[in-house]
Amino acid sequence: MDGQFRAGGYMTVTLEFLGTGGAHSEDLGSSSAKICLPNHQSMLIDFGPDTFFAVKERKLQFDAIFLTHAHLDHVGGLERLFFNIAFKEQRSIKLFIPVGLVTRLHQIFGSAGSQVAEGGMNFWDSFQLIPVSDAFYFGGYRFNVFPVRHHFPGEAFGLALPGCFVYTGDTRPIPEQLVAHAGRGELIFHDATTATNPAHSALNDLKREYALHNVLERLILYHFDSAAERQFAEGQGWRTARLGVIYQFGYNQGFAGSAESTDEQKAAEELSANVH
Repeated sequence: MDGQFRAGGYMTVTLEFLGTGGAHSEDLGSSSAKICLPNHQSMLIDFGPDTFFAVKERKLQFDAIFLTHAHLDHVGGLERLFFNIAFKEQRSIKLFIPVGLVTRLHQIFGSAGSQVAEGGMNFWDSFQLIPVSDAFYFGGYRFNVFPVRHHFPGEAFGLALPGCFVYTGDTRPIPEQLVAHAGRGELIFHDATTATNPAHSALNDLKREYALHNVLERLILYHFDSAAERQFAEGQGWRTARLGVIYQFGYNQGFAGSAESTDEQKAAEELSANVH
């Protein structure tokens, strides 16, 4: 479902995954999500190699992209998006990029001289670059940005919409950041893997690091290397992200909370019943 969901007369913020896999995944797609706001503006989180095709297949419209980090499984679709915008004369897309990543993104995409054989085009012509630090505004909403633990310090970042959700991006466990950004019952979309990894969060790591922080019941895991790994996590009792599930955040009948559904009727029932 593309767009906004109305329950009990209230518009809600929604989040839907376009892909849920890690860099090695061949069956889950590049991890990315689409956020839709009540004013019908929408923003993607990350734009990996598979994201371009997911967007094209579903004919999704979006206004902006937030990039969590500059690894190619999260930004590799930007070159195709550049050509799509440049040659079809589409409107430019806002790129919200943590300021420390701007130079790296320019090295990958913008420093190759002329981007096309015909000349006369720069990579950044197709985008509105908006460097961000600890917060930015989009569609009238204030999104918080925070550093996570992935490879080197200052290399990766998470995104939070207070009262709605936290999206960690690639990371080891970050209890200190969840204390700061997930204290109002937010759903937490969290990086996960089934095996110990120096750059990602193994299931055992999550259980150990978050045991005392009252967040385990709010975790929704993604970034597995395969559907088999995801199924294993589900067999251990973990909730995981799946395509076609709409996560809704808002108010209904006086309650604040969130729900997940694959159709509007089910969501209308769950929004008031399943308050997280």
